[in-house]
Amino acid sequence: MQKIPIKNIDIVPTLVDTYFFTSKITDKPKKIEFRNVNIFEIELFIESAGGIYVDNKYHPVQANDLILRHPGQTTQAVTPFTCYCIRFSINNREDVFWENEILNNLPLITHLKNPIEFRHFFEEVLEAHINPNTFSDFTFKINILKILKKLFETNHSLDFISGKKISNPYIVSGVDYINSNWDKELSIHDISNYIGLSKNYFLKLFSDNTGETPNNYIQKLKMKHAKELLVYSDMSISEVAASCGIDNFSYFSTLFKKYTGSTPKQWRENYRVLDSN
Repeated sequence: MQKIPIKNIDIVPTLVDTYFFTSKITDKPKKIEFRNVNIFEIELFIESAGGIYVDNKYHPVQANDLILRHPGQTTQAVTPFTCYCIRFSINNREDVFWENEILNNLPLITHLKNPIEFRHFFEEVLEAHINPNTFSDFTFKINILKILKKLFETNHSLDFISGKKISNPYIVSGVDYINSNWDKELSIHDISNYIGLSKNYFLKLFSDNTGETPNNYIQKLKMKHAKELLVYSDMSISEVAASCGIDNFSYFSTLFKKYTGSTPKQWRENYRVLDSN
């Protein structure tokens, strides 16, 4: 397969196909046709009791998993499951392995703790495909790019928040732990114990490698997700706080205002418009 380097600004996705696949979750497991992947394929699973083979390795799949397959891989799905699927090429080229810092650093499977926004992107693409109009191609491109951007941010939160590249393996492991557990009450002891460092040495190493404290990073990450949940979900503000691993409502409100300049209620009122009819 041809390898071609490409800059971020030159990535232009073109929709090839999109659909909503569903099977009864109570059905017996069944393998779908084995095939080669020649373009990018993204799937968002709504429910699942099945999985997928990618390059002959089986991966069980659960609800809110997002799958990204690259050109050059092989795949075979195992039902039952229900999912959205988007198949797209980059710059109208098939069978190309694109050398790119974003595309090459997106994992096969990402479990989404906040799938609401992603689902909106998939629905926008499917709606524009079912009911095409003058702006359909624009809708396809912008939503696919949003999915790729959001997916990269989800898996590389430290790069997104601090803009720093991390090479120290202990801090990479610590950041991965934080990224996977932002919805829980995290302590420095828990993180340092997980990666096998003393608390004081972890604090120094984290600061040296990121330019900020672990607590500051954790708070930023929680507030980033809180902002999204306030806009895209129907959760109450106290439920949003709890979903971010913060049980103290007053502390959550204070922390939210510190990072946004608004109260959670003001934020929701500013960015979430409800139909009053």
